[in-house]
Amino acid sequence: MIMKVTNPINAVKGDDVTLGLGIKTQIKGYLLVFILPVAALMTGAYAGYLISQTTGIANLDVITGISFLVLSIAYMIHKVRDLDKSAQIHITGTLHKGQESLSITYPEEMDYLAYFDKGTTHY
Repeated sequence: MIMKVTNPINAVKGDDVTLGLGIKTQIKGYLLVFILPVAALMTGAYAGYLISQTTGIANLDVITGISFLVLSIAYMIHKVRDLDKSAQIHITGTLHKGQESLSITYPEEMDYLAYFDKGTTHY
């Protein structure tokens, strides 16, 4: 995977690095992806229930709940794309410098890391 990131710690080619996002970006993303759709579903279902009680139309709570959920997902996708364009990933630290090796204790770790070492360059 190739991506542009800011390098505030002056990591050099060959360093394995950790990446991060700003806390405000993380919180916005969590709220948009996890909280908004659930809140929209519950709000729509409750509003549909109230309208259904007043008008006598059956299953209106299901219809409005799903409608609110679909609308919130469409809004969420739009906002997450905007957030993705405006947010900048940055290097937060190095795992190791250059050719030093990590201490690997489990075979699964070796398999996982070997996948990334197949002809790729670490930055």
